[in-house]
Amino acid sequence: MLVDSDPSNPTTGFNKADKSTSFLKVGVISSFVTFGNRLLQMYTRCGRMNDAQQLFDKMIDRNCFTWNTMIEGYMNPGIKEKALELFDLMPQRNSFSWNLVVSGFSKAGEMEIARGLFDEMPRRNWVAWNSMIHGYASNGHPREALRLFKELGSDPDGESRGDLFVLATVISACTDLGALDCGKQVHAQIVVNEVEFDSVLVSSLINMYGSSW
Repeated sequence: MLVDSDPSNPTTGFNKADKSTSFLKVGVISSFVTFGNRLLQMYTRCGRMNDAQQLFDKMIDRNCFTWNTMIEGYMNPGIKEKALELFDLMPQRNSFSWNLVVSGFSKAGEMEIARGLFDEMPRRNWVAWNSMIHGYASNGHPREALRLFKELGSDPDGESRGDLFVLATVISACTDLGALDCGKQVHAQIVVNEVEFDSVLVSSLINMYGSSW
């Protein structure tokens, strides 16, 4: 038996991965993109980015999943420059690719880079809008968060207008700015659109009105 199959052995998964990589080295299964992707995903989730990069470099066939797995693998531990380098090299990008880099740089507080990527998106989705609005608000730029929320209102694909997380973030931004009139407008929009309240949204409204006394 070539591989230890004992599930209690913490090295079993790595042994299997290392055996599989040896097949890739001799080109036996290098064209099996699905297998390569799963192995790649295992490496990135275990934080073995050197192994992941070696496997990625050896893969003959790559698809969006392959590239996204590597970008996410570098972005999660904060290796943002490498993630962006791979993103720039991608032959084709999907919405998940864009979301990874926009949300990654937003969470890191690097809003200038995040905004540049956001502006380049061929079609913005709710994940990107949420990431940018929350990124501005949580990194001390409430005015930019409000400005972007207003842009969202004129976006034909603005599916985040009724998102509870975005609304709560915008209400909090109004509170930080002391912009009660703006907050009231957002509250009115919530009522008109019959948005269902959750505890976070209710708390943000209470804080806003409470801070005005």
